[in-house]
Amino acid sequence: SLADPQATLAIYMGKAAAAEVSRELIAAGLPANTPVALVENASLPSETRIATRLDLLPLAAQAGLGSGPALLLIGSAVDAGGTASQAVPADSRHPALGASAA
Repeated sequence: SLADPQATLAIYMGKAAAAEVSRELIAAGLPANTPVALVENASLPSETRIATRLDLLPLAAQAGLGSGPALLLIGSAVDAGGTASQAVPADSRHPALGASAA
């Protein structure tokens, strides 16, 4: 099942589907507090990272991302070695969402 709490999902070009992905994974049993990382414009100077949780994914995608392509990472590996906010540090651009421009 995609809602396996031991798995980590990588969804490419997932920004437009963020609300549906969140809703369906929670409905399938994945905890709402599952860690999520959004990465827009990965590997580019304009890369933006946002750390959030599954139930806040739609808000984070809508409010924190621009028009570039985005990768959604959902699962426990996002939180490995500490909290998601430590793995994806915050900056002043979107502090409420934990965004950072790398």
